[in-house]
Amino acid sequence: MLVALLALSFPAHAGTCLKIGVASGAVSSPAVARITDRVFSLAGTCAEILSMPNNRLAAMTDSGELDGEAFKVSTYVEQHPALVAVPTPVYSFAGNLYWPGGTGEPRGPEIIVGVMLGQFWPKEAAAKNDLSTFEVRSYDQMIEMTRSGRLQGFIMAADAFSVFKPRYDFLDSYKTKQVADVPLHLVVAKGHLDLVPALDQAIKTLKARGDIERELKAQDQ
Repeated sequence: MLVALLALSFPAHAGTCLKIGVASGAVSSPAVARITDRVFSLAGTCAEILSMPNNRLAAMTDSGELDGEAFKVSTYVEQHPALVAVPTPVYSFAGNLYWPGGTGEPRGPEIIVGVMLGQFWPKEAAAKNDLSTFEVRSYDQMIEMTRSGRLQGFIMAADAFSVFKPRYDFLDSYKTKQVADVPLHLVVAKGHLDLVPALDQAIKTLKARGDIERELKAQDQ
């Protein structure tokens, strides 16, 4: 069993902290953990933030070991009926299709593009664009497989691409097309419906202050 990579909490209501999962391995994972901690703190609820792979989070959510997750697309909530989304999205991001500049735009089900293992929105975007997918375990693997020709492109958040672009000079020549606008929500178990109004107000407050935007920008520095 994978041990949680990080745990953040604050002392209020010690002993009754909710366990909230954050997916590890993404560029934004540390920022997501910090934002989640601030949301619960502002809402006046103790939360322990646990970071681990997506598949482990899903299993713990389904078994009732987690009280919620941050941050998820609407499809994830539909597939896990024990969860409910806090109405106000924490943030949204652009999801783009990228492909080598010397080739045409990837089109058709015979074309295979890379997507991250455990992410739902890239597979949905690929399906809407009539593309087949191959799941990879890291962004570096996705980029290298496209470079070698094993993949014809990949679908990635624009913010993530901007982080990896300086590491790979050849990405400067890649073409891009936006294929998704992805709102992300804090989700909690339905047994905690009473917390949703306070959590929703906390998210609105942090967004109005610009705190969430600052945390996300800090991840790129």
